[in-house]
Amino acid sequence: MHDFRHLLLLPLISLATAGPAAAETDACVPPAGRYDFAIDVSGLGQVGALTGIVKTTAEGATIDVQTQIVVRIAGIAVHRHVETRHTEWRAGRLFAYRADIRSNGKRSTVRVARGASGLTATRNGAATTLPADAVPGFPWARCIVDRKHIFGLSSTRPSPIVVAANMALSLRVAGRDVPAREVRFTSPKGWVAWFAEDGTLLRHSFDSGGRRVTLIRTLPKR
Repeated sequence: MHDFRHLLLLPLISLATAGPAAAETDACVPPAGRYDFAIDVSGLGQVGALTGIVKTTAEGATIDVQTQIVVRIAGIAVHRHVETRHTEWRAGRLFAYRADIRSNGKRSTVRVARGASGLTATRNGAATTLPADAVPGFPWARCIVDRKHIFGLSSTRPSPIVVAANMALSLRVAGRDVPAREVRFTSPKGWVAWFAEDGTLLRHSFDSGGRRVTLIRTLPKR
């Protein structure tokens, strides 16, 4: 039986940008709107999609994300995975996060809440104290490089953010070349992210279980 869970431990969401919403606070939140990504795995091709919906509120912003993955071999579905996530930002800080995960019928949950003593994460009933500045670990936008700690699905323990290189280039997106920045990370190990001029994520690639996972932003063709 094939075990594809390592492909599904996609880092949790921390959306961010230098756009209008971020001008009022230092929250890692992009402009309101919809963000669609295709999920590609080396040797398997496209296995799913991720959609994020960002809304501004009187107190900050909310982010709702849905991920759907189906891994097929010889046309047969050998793994199915669905995640729904909700992130709430207030006054420029992560206030609450929840993720509900269903993988081949098995359910798990992640909850993060900010209290008087800081952030507390609970995964399937096990609690962990997080640094006050921790954000869900996925580079949805360029300001992730200014953060110090992230947390992910496979462990609610915090991990440091360390940038190895940050360079300007041109990236082929939806059939056209667009100005972008490529950021390579020392930590998390193997992370590479490409950001648009407005700071929003265009592409993200990382190693998982011996395969390369790449999320590719789908943009309308001109």
